[in-house]
This record gives sequence, C-alpha cells and structure tokens, in this order.
Amino acid sequence: MNIEKQLNIEKQLNIEKQRVVILGIKDTSASNFNRAMEELVNLASACDMEVVASFQQVASTGSSTYIGSGKIEEIKSFCSENDVGTVITLHELSPSQLRNLDEALDLAVFDRTALILEIFARRAKSKEAKLQVDVARLQYEMPRMIGSYTALSRQAGSQGAMRSRGTGETKLELDRRRIERQIHEMNQDLQLIAQQRQVQRRKRKKQGLYNVALVGYTNAGKSTLMNRLISISQNGMAEKEVYVKDQLFATLETSVRNIHIPPYPPFILSDTVGFVSELPHQLIKAFHSTLEEAIEADILLHVVDYSDSDHQVHIDTTRETLRDIGAGLIEEILVLNKSDMTTDTIMPNGHSSIKISALTGDGVDELVKTLFDFRFQSDSMEILLPYDRMDMLFLIQEECMTLTSMEEEEGYLMTIKGPAHILNRLKAFKTE
Repeated sequence: MNIEKQLNIEKQLNIEKQRVVILGIKDTSASNFNRAMEELVNLASACDMEVVASFQQVASTGSSTYIGSGKIEEIKSFCSENDVGTVITLHELSPSQLRNLDEALDLAVFDRTALILEIFARRAKSKEAKLQVDVARLQYEMPRMIGSYTALSRQAGSQGAMRSRGTGETKLELDRRRIERQIHEMNQDLQLIAQQRQVQRRKRKKQGLYNVALVGYTNAGKSTLMNRLISISQNGMAEKEVYVKDQLFATLETSVRNIHIPPYPPFILSDTVGFVSELPHQLIKAFHSTLEEAIEADILLHVVDYSDSDHQVHIDTTRETLRDIGAGLIEEILVLNKSDMTTDTIMPNGHSSIKISALTGDGVDELVKTLFDFRFQSDSMEILLPYDRMDMLFLIQEECMTLTSMEEEEGYLMTIKGPAHILNRLKAFKTE
C-alpha cells in the first residue's frame, strides 16, 4: 500500500457516514454467518459508516486474496458505479491477504479487527484507554508494515559478489524498532496506571465492601443499569452518572461507584468495557488491567439484552471472554435486561437469573435483593449490642443488613443478616 493511498484511507475514516461495502467468506452455518454479517454492519455504523452493499462467497479464507478473481471484479465494478471507496472484510486478514486484496481492488481495505480498533480509538477518552488502544493498534499494524516497503526494496540491486541491503528492508527494520520502543514505553505507562488502580482496589478491600462488577456483551445496558442504581442510591440525583448511548462500545472507561441502597449496606459497583464475539486478542491483552475489576469482583452481574434474539450467543461469548481473562469461576447473576421489550419466557439455564428493565426500573429492587441474598447466605441473627460498642455498630452498618432495630435499656436489640465472618465476630452479643 503506497503512502498516498494510506493518507486517503485516514482521510476517509474522518468523513461521517462514509459509504462502504462489506465482504464475508461463508465458512460456517447460514444462521451464524448472517448473524456475523449483521454485527459487522452494526460495527460499521458505530464507526459512522453506511453499508451500501454486502458481498459473500463460499470459499476458504486461506486464499491469497481472501476471495476469488471473479468476486474481485464484481466488487470493483459495483464500487466504481456507486462511488464506494472502502471494503470491510468479516474475517481478520493476514498481512499478505490485506496487501494482495488492496492491490487487486485498488480500494481501501479493512478487516473486522481494524474496524473494532478504529471504534475503540474514537471512543477512548481517558489517558489509560487511549494508551491501551494505541498499544493494540501498533501490535496489529506492525506485521502489516512489510507491504509498504516492497517497492523500495526492489530498487536496491547487487554489486558484484556483494549484495546490498534493500532500502526498504532497512526502513522496515528502523520502523519496527521504533514501534517496538513505542509499545514498550506505552506499556510502562500502563503499568504505572495499573499499579495505581491496584492500590485503589486494596484500599477498597480493606474497607470490606462488597465488590460487584457489571459485565456483558456490548450495548446490553450495563451503563444504564449502573445509572439506575446510582440514581436510587442518590435519591434521584444524577451527579455521578456514567455516559450512556445506544451504540456499540459507547464507553471504554471503567467506572467505579459506591452504591448505598438502604436497608442494604454499601457496595462497590464497577462497569467494565463491553465484549463482542471474537474480540481482537490485542484488545483483550491491552485492556487486561481494566478488566481486572471483573477478576477482583466478589460477584458478577452479567447483563444481557434479553430482547435480542441472539442473547444466548452473547451470553456464551461473554462467558468465554471471562474465562480468557481469568474470571470464569466467579459467581454470577444473569441479569436479563430489556425484558419489557420482549415476550420471550425461556430462561437461560445453569445460573441464577432475573428479568429487569434498567430503563424503567422494573425488577431492579428484586435484583438488589438477589445480589445480597448471595452475599448473606446464612440465616439472620438477633443480637443485643451494648451502647458502648459503637465500633461494632459501625461494622454492622457497613457490612450487614439490619432487619429490625429497637433501643432497649441494655443496648440495641437488632435482627441482622450479614457475611458469615462478620456474624462470627458478633456471636458474643447473640441473644438466647
């Protein structure tokens, strides 16, 4: 790919509603393929692109140009007649496939991985998110650089028995070292941020607060649910609400909030980046420190768009990603969101689940109750706490749920539920 074409590609990505066509190799069942192509359309839309046509071919993705020569001519003709300058492929292309298809079509070519990386680059706001995306993009682009220097390499010939190193080869090695140095420096910066995040986690753990993480497929409604819980916690105030928009990967920043909904004790709620099928491995690796919020959680609220006909696929994808990052064994509650938008009555198997609508608030109270039923799995206990034991009263307020409380002559007569280790500390005050 020459420099002029690369500049044209970068210019096109900044034009709103850029006209594109999508292209896929049908190497799976019809339903899975159609679902994947539909998701590719949604990804393109999230990147301000308008998909004007879809092409498919039943063939092996091992082809040097991804598709056959006949399909290449068909796409070239269509794009020429309809003023389309960009093609997006369903599968990730190898460096040679990208170079060959680019040259054969004489159009800007992107694969699904590059498209997702572009979306992440546009959505990143915080320093950490920007660094993570930059690292992922550089890792993706580095093996694809070689085609940019092929022409330069051909210009260098041999002198007698001494063969000179091609100009392109030298430039390639220099640029590779430069990119490797950039990645190393960015990873060092990310490591510092990760250490700061770890210190914050340790402080929260010392407080003993219940650690809850929202996870799920992108656009399932995690941030909407977080805002609903924040609003209940703050009696309708919206000072600490997070950004919400009906689009894929609306936000990449991990948000952490302290939620207190009486009579339940406070808990920590974190919102993580949404998942998608076949999320590029570069992004999983780059966002690992951010996703540690899920790894460190006491319980996961796995939010699902229950109105989506493919919700079971989304559940499986999310669980697969959780296993990849080391959070597959953490207890989860399946939160079937947008239940007001579907008449489906089939409940997914294998995990505790609850139907809600984060938008209207239906079922959210029951969700909070279910959340603490997991936290307080032991029976309730009645205690008589002396008035001079304010340290224990504070502990109860922070860690337990108070079912009843009365002031007696000797102290507070209370019925409480709480974690087993806290109830053990309070056994000395248990009534007969």
